[in-house]
Amino acid sequence: MSKQKRYSEILLLEKMLQEGDIEHNRCDLYDGFQITVPLPGQTKEISIIEHAGSYGSVMNLLEIWAEGEIKGFLSAEQTLRIIKNIRGRESPN
Repeated sequence: MSKQKRYSEILLLEKMLQEGDIEHNRCDLYDGFQITVPLPGQTKEISIIEHAGSYGSVMNLLEIWAEGEIKGFLSAEQTLRIIKNIRGRESPN
């Protein structure tokens, strides 16, 4: 099975980020992918991964690291909701 088919949920998330005009970067990570979403502040970002060792990858689900916490077994929709909530709190008013 190709990497794109095996890890299709993270590619769906990338499409949703593009459609929402949310800045992000995708790169290869191990046998899968990582997406990073920058936040205000030089060293702040959200990291989303899907590869053989990530929480949920067996079920084609995502793992996110944000605000010092790891959450796994998330759909692209759940992950996007978390990203939007964090970005809303982090954005300067």
